[in-house]
Amino acid sequence: GYWTFFPKDIVALAGMGAPLGGTLVIMLCITHMGTIISIKGQVLLNNIGLKGIPLFILFALLCGLINLFVPSAATKWMALAPIFVPMFAGIGMDPNYTMLAYRIGDTITNNITPLNSGLPIAISKLEEVNEGKKDFGSGIGTIISVQLPFSAAYFVSLVLMMIVFYTFHIPLGPGM
Repeated sequence: GYWTFFPKDIVALAGMGAPLGGTLVIMLCITHMGTIISIKGQVLLNNIGLKGIPLFILFALLCGLINLFVPSAATKWMALAPIFVPMFAGIGMDPNYTMLAYRIGDTITNNITPLNSGLPIAISKLEEVNEGKKDFGSGIGTIISVQLPFSAAYFVSLVLMMIVFYTFHIPLGPGM
């Protein structure tokens, strides 16, 4: 199965670039918690009948929520992939769409995460532009509230594209 080849390749890669993700992957491999969570998740998803587009939308929203606290895409994927890829594959879902839903979730909240590395620059620029104006704030809340409609628009447009690709069986990449 999945776990027989996964740890050797990924654990070596994980230790190089993302210590937190690498540590989590190693812990999932040693304790087999990733397998246990994946199997329990498959059973739950089968019992409630959640599949297809609704499942991918919920997964994208989960990834977007996690992105607010863990902005590193590689770390998130290293933590989520060993659980969700086999879980969704076990109920017959294409792993390519699992990755697509992850990328949508990662994209929709990049501009509103408080841990965004560009946020201090945006705040200082906003303070510079609004210098002397008392009625317009220039803090983190202002930046996030201005960016929130963009996040919603990203989410709607990307989910609509995913629905089109999924419904009409359009390949997600070359050779698929």
